[in-house]
Amino acid sequence: MRAHRLMNLKAIFDTGANVTLSSDWNVHDINPLVGIGNSLIMERSGLPTLEAAIDAYTINAAKSLGIDHITGTIAIGKSADLVLLDKDIRKLAPEDMAKARVVMTMLQGEIVFSYVEN
Repeated sequence: MRAHRLMNLKAIFDTGANVTLSSDWNVHDINPLVGIGNSLIMERSGLPTLEAAIDAYTINAAKSLGIDHITGTIAIGKSADLVLLDKDIRKLAPEDMAKARVVMTMLQGEIVFSYVEN
């Protein structure tokens, strides 16, 4: 995995920096679940917990953009941007997280995507 050679997320995380995940570079699949899983399987250089990895895609990214008062967490008065997965990624091994499927997406409290299995 090239990401393992490119960055030491844990060293950055340990400084208290606002760590975000995603990329404009072809490090791994654009699927956030791939990024979350990869950040956890990077041995000593990855993020320490699943919660830290989820925060890196949600609230930390919103903080970096200066919009954490609008989005990034589920809270009264915020935008209600969220996804519902068919699996609880907290119960999956990091390498299996990308197998979870998005079954619903909400933006500003409105369902914009819903997967219906035939």
